[in-house]
Amino acid sequence: MDPKSALSLGRIEHTDCPEFSLGKDLESMRKLGKIPLKVALATGYRLTDLVRVFTDAENKLVKGERETAVDFVRAVYFWRHTLIQDTLEFYRKLSVYQGLLRETEAAIADLDTCLEALEKAIKENGWSADLASFVSPTSVPTACPYQLFVETYITREDIVAELREWDDNKDAEIIAEMADRLKRILLKPNSPNFKVGDGQPKTVAMKVYRDGNGNKSFVVGCSGPEWRPFSPAVGIVKLLRKRRLENYHTCGTEAFNALGKLVKDKGGAKPYDPNKPMREQSEESEEARNKRREPIRQALKEMEEHESFLGKRDEVCIAFDTATWERKPACLVCYGTLGDQDPLSRTEAGKRESMDYFLGHV
Repeated sequence: MDPKSALSLGRIEHTDCPEFSLGKDLESMRKLGKIPLKVALATGYRLTDLVRVFTDAENKLVKGERETAVDFVRAVYFWRHTLIQDTLEFYRKLSVYQGLLRETEAAIADLDTCLEALEKAIKENGWSADLASFVSPTSVPTACPYQLFVETYITREDIVAELREWDDNKDAEIIAEMADRLKRILLKPNSPNFKVGDGQPKTVAMKVYRDGNGNKSFVVGCSGPEWRPFSPAVGIVKLLRKRRLENYHTCGTEAFNALGKLVKDKGGAKPYDPNKPMREQSEESEEARNKRREPIRQALKEMEEHESFLGKRDEVCIAFDTATWERKPACLVCYGTLGDQDPLSRTEAGKRESMDYFLGHV
């Protein structure tokens, strides 16, 4: 298996439906007060937006019973009828925060209205999937709804055909074009800025993947969906994410450790006193930071020949901030282990920004 292809397996991988037991975390939830309810409110709001856009006929996402589309719906139903519903029932029993509870229930009622419209669209488009099985699933997708939405969008037949028409040296441009389209349909003006987790990943990365026959497709990777500090939900999300990435974990860890060793051996690692806690570590001078730049560049170059190196230097991957769908600084860990490049940030300023971030973490 190509190690990079493992990053996208979440769209087709399922796992046994995890148990969402609030009983084990009652005390911690009481200590958190209204925060879990705020997380449920924020997540319900975001899911409503996703479902509404998914159902819109102009976006062609319901058309055709594609695997990613079915999994998107499965994931939404799991989050709605397990994670959110159990949270609401917990707070109803507590009989506290009634104002916030009513606001959250109203938001979830809007989500349910959107789900009714989605069910109608699914039936009109002749899906064979059993909607009843979505409400009480025996297994659930390991990817979050947001990632599955993005994957469903960029695997539309017309977009795949369009991708294959682009020149092979235009990967960065087509990725930027897809990000711009997703920005237009996913971001809405005056969207509330929640101060807690809202179930969405903070980062989406896209690359153009070529199989052994040269056929092109998009690969999507996401950071973990944000449910913090709602501990029971965080545990489930981590479980799903671990299952999704298990095919990639071993080879990815080997490459990461190899890069770290090269950086350290060449003198590029950040000075660290093991006898002091992090808050008492000496602040690094700018001169010391600058001295680490060249060793890191050498380590990145040598990593290309290392047996654990996972990619090629001509493969393009670009990360985006889901709050704005603007490009995020290129990740030198991905560059060093996967070979992923972000040509949009290969300016001197972009290189420095990425290196500065990397210097603070190695």
